[in-house]
Amino acid sequence: MSLLLKTLNEQRGAKLQEAQSIREKVETEKRGLTDTERETLKGINDSVDKYNADITEEARSIANASARAPQLSTQESRDVARFDIATVLRQMHNEARGVSGGRKLEGIELEMIQEGDKEARAAGIESGGIFLPRMLVRRESRDMTASGQTSAAGDQGGMTIATEKRGLL
Repeated sequence: MSLLLKTLNEQRGAKLQEAQSIREKVETEKRGLTDTERETLKGINDSVDKYNADITEEARSIANASARAPQLSTQESRDVARFDIATVLRQMHNEARGVSGGRKLEGIELEMIQEGDKEARAAGIESGGIFLPRMLVRRESRDMTASGQTSAAGDQGGMTIATEKRGLL
């Protein structure tokens, strides 16, 4: 979650909590809302609506940014094709068990993990673990039309065949 999205959610939550406190007070005292409380709740609801709109826009922005896959050169495509997630996982497993020796992360595996960390930091993600860059998980989806006879005699073409190629995950 981006830092801005987290902040917006926290601010919206504070406003919702404030409204809940007013409602609980009215309910506890078994009375109706005063004009001041009614105006305060209206202001809170307006603020919550604005936060909701801002949160939706930020989430859409994040989704659009992650959907854009970077264009790779031929050499970069070859390098990325050599990336082996199993090497990364083995190294993490060995480090967790305190096993020394073995293959250290280097080359394309190290570069991809570093790039993933860089993208995570840019998105405001601060938790541990490994992050893979978008270039490794891009997806391609397209439809093709096939021609030829189908079930009915004289029926030519018109059959759509979905083709979906996925990246690493």
